[in-house]
Amino acid sequence: MQERMRQVEFSCIRRRIVQAAIRLHREIGFKKTTVADIARGASMSPANSFTASSLQGSRSTRWSW
Repeated sequence: MQERMRQVEFSCIRRRIVQAAIRLHREIGFKKTTVADIARGASMSPANSFTASSLQGSRSTRWSW
């Protein structure tokens, strides 16, 4: 049960990051968008967004970009 809740939480975080990235890429362009911009757009700190993306290799949090 706890593992499932963790998966749902990571899914929500991933969704926030991806939605922010897509929006910013459309607004200011891919080359001008920084990790800090995406983190801010997802209401996260850059360190937390990096930590979330670095978890993608774990068995339960694979990201399908």
